[in-house]
Amino acid sequence: MVWLFLRAYEKPTAKAGVLFGLAAAAATLTIYSAAFGLIGVALAAVLHPGRRRFFARPAPYVAAATFVVALSPHIVWLINNDFSSLRWAGGFVGETSHRAHVAVYLGQHFGLLAFCLIVPAIALWPWRWRAGDGDAPLASERSLVLIITGVLVFGPAILGLVFNVFLKPDWGNSFFFLVPVAVLSLLPKLLVTRQAVAKSAVVAAVVTLILLAAAPVYSWARFKKEPDDGLYRPFVEAAADITRLWRERFHSPLPIVVSGFEVAAPVVFYSTDHPKMFADFDPAYSPWVDYPTELRRKGYVGVCFADDGGCLGYLKSLNPNAEQIDIVLRRQMYGITTPPMTLHLEFTGPKP
Repeated sequence: MVWLFLRAYEKPTAKAGVLFGLAAAAATLTIYSAAFGLIGVALAAVLHPGRRRFFARPAPYVAAATFVVALSPHIVWLINNDFSSLRWAGGFVGETSHRAHVAVYLGQHFGLLAFCLIVPAIALWPWRWRAGDGDAPLASERSLVLIITGVLVFGPAILGLVFNVFLKPDWGNSFFFLVPVAVLSLLPKLLVTRQAVAKSAVVAAVVTLILLAAAPVYSWARFKKEPDDGLYRPFVEAAADITRLWRERFHSPLPIVVSGFEVAAPVVFYSTDHPKMFADFDPAYSPWVDYPTELRRKGYVGVCFADDGGCLGYLKSLNPNAEQIDIVLRRQMYGITTPPMTLHLEFTGPKP
């Protein structure tokens, strides 16, 4: 999206506007936090010295129209489903101590960037400064990139501080990877030699091998320290047992798993029958399930933690007469047995 915006700003034609509008819509449909990118683009376009030339051409207006048209089916879907996605996002407001959390959010990503910037700087040695500026990045693009990067990186942090918003780390992963581009835009005379590129490939290979070798060691150390951590819950074993129990009862592949997202997602992922997921008991979160017709026709298994009263209540409302069973699961790793995980299952068979 950022690259197509730069192209549209350089040559603000209608075609460039269409491409940028489609990219902006795709980014928004991928993750709502891409809105920060749109804010950054808007600020960069308005603050740039060449804004008069840009806004006198068709690109920005064609881009806006294309964006609205491309996004309109999703907007209709949101309206029809009572803005369920936005209500879900609203649940992250006021959930955490914002100052501490924002500090962790920024620290994690800048720690990642330190690796992405310092290691290549060492790996790409020797470098040298190019003699001329003929093939240097356009100076006019530099300010655009810096403004967009600033909004992407610090916009969520400001939102978190002002509105006490819980910032999920994955919301910012793509944002922070624009920082190296912004840094390089400040070094237009830097020239990387072929020798440096070859050296960087060797460094990358060595680092990758080290990471592969360290992965099981990290897993062992983490499990020794926190054997009851959610990462090590026996969902693989749960998926196998649930699939087996369904097949024993109905002699058919498991069609649908009904539960909260944190339980349904791993069970669906690890089940060999690859069932559908009806997540959080809300049709808006599972548009691939024709609710309630498909649940009645194909049947389903409801899964809850045995002590989750809210989840159990939802299952009861779906079918009070479902067959019920509890299963207790553990996992053994590195000679340690995880604490027991008790799941409550409710089976509703298919109807002809």
